[in-house]
Formats: sequence, structure tokens, C-alpha cells
Amino acid sequence: MHKILLLASALHVFAMTAHADVIGLYADTFAGSCSSAPVLFPAVTHVYIIHQYNVGSVGAQFKVDDTSGLIQAGFASDYLVVGDFFNGATVAYGICYFGQVNMARLDFYWLGQPTTCENQLRIVPDPNRPPGEQLVTADCSNVIKQASAGYFTFQNLGPAGGCCIIAPVQSSTWGSVKALYR
Repeated sequence: MHKILLLASALHVFAMTAHADVIGLYADTFAGSCSSAPVLFPAVTHVYIIHQYNVGSVGAQFKVDDTSGLIQAGFASDYLVVGDFFNGATVAYGICYFGQVNMARLDFYWLGQPTTCENQLRIVPDPNRPPGEQLVTADCSNVIKQASAGYFTFQNLGPAGGCCIIAPVQSSTWGSVKALYR
């Protein structure tokens, strides 16, 4: 019985932390879709950077990796943005926020360029952070913590694809994993 309770509590903790602090890219401000299919050209396509499942943060640091082939037209944000989203940026909220934070809107020109499922934007760790570090946010006490990332796909035809959350990964040993449950 003790092992079952331990396993249940471990799964509960994992389930709670699996959705904490996700930086994603979406077609709308409600984080309803992480893909877009432009139907007319020329067109401006908006992509929103949203901090979801936020359990209390004052900002985040990341980069948007762009393999879309579309023309970057600019961005808008209600927060302080230091740097450039496509080379590494820090977004400071100014106060501690809980819940969803719509960090910025990225704008892209679509001039009829063919797009495939490989035409994506991905949230990746800021290259200006020390090597090997993951995607990070700062909690309300300014403590750096890991976050998960998402991607956005530009598509020409067909139904919108599903959102993918890329879980952060750290190398470890079996002994250190077992030590967590002692």
C-alpha cells in the first residue's frame, strides 16, 4: 500500500509540474491553435507568444527559431523586451503575473510562398544564456526556473495541426533519479 501511495503522489506531482510555465506560439490570443493557413496573399499573419500555465512569474528569456520562410514584419508587446525575439530576448512583465500572459505579437508577411509542415517557429533557449541551460522564466521571487516550449506551424492546406509542447530535458543518472524517491 505504501508503494502505491508513493507512486500516486509522484504521478500527481509530475502531472502538476508537466504543465507549469509553457512558452508557446499561437494563432490567437486565447492559445486555441498553434498553426495558421493563410488563404489570401499578400497577407500579414499574426503569431502570439503566450506564457501559459504560469504559476507566478515576472518574466521569461527565450529565442524564437524561425524556419518559416516568411518575411518578419515586426512585433508588438505591452511589456519591456530587451533584445530581439529572433536572436534572444528577455521579456519583463513589471509585476508578478499568474495565469496566461500574452507576451507579444509577431507579424509576418506572406506573399504566397509555399509552406509545409516544416515552416515553423519554435521557442528555444536564449543563446545568450550559459551553454546547456534550458528555457527559463523568473518566478515572483526572481528565482530562475525551467519552462517548457512550443512551436507554431504555417500551413497552406488541410486542417490545423495540433500544438506540441516540448518538455525540458536534462541529463541524469539512474542513481540520481532513485535518490528523488528515498
